[in-house]
Amino acid sequence: QSPARNHTKSDRERPASTDAPPPPPPTADNEQEGVYMCDQCDKTFSKHSSLARHKYEHS
Repeated sequence: QSPARNHTKSDRERPASTDAPPPPPPTADNEQEGVYMCDQCDKTFSKHSSLARHKYEHS
């Protein structure tokens, strides 16, 4: 059998890498971002709610 290894606090806790960028903040309305295109004028929007609001201009 191999000898038991003494685990120390430093083995378990490693500092977070400073090279990685912070995660993006959550959106206020938790919508999935993507490309949404108006079927009447081909304008594009990053959020579905923006497209829905824009569509009222055509009615």
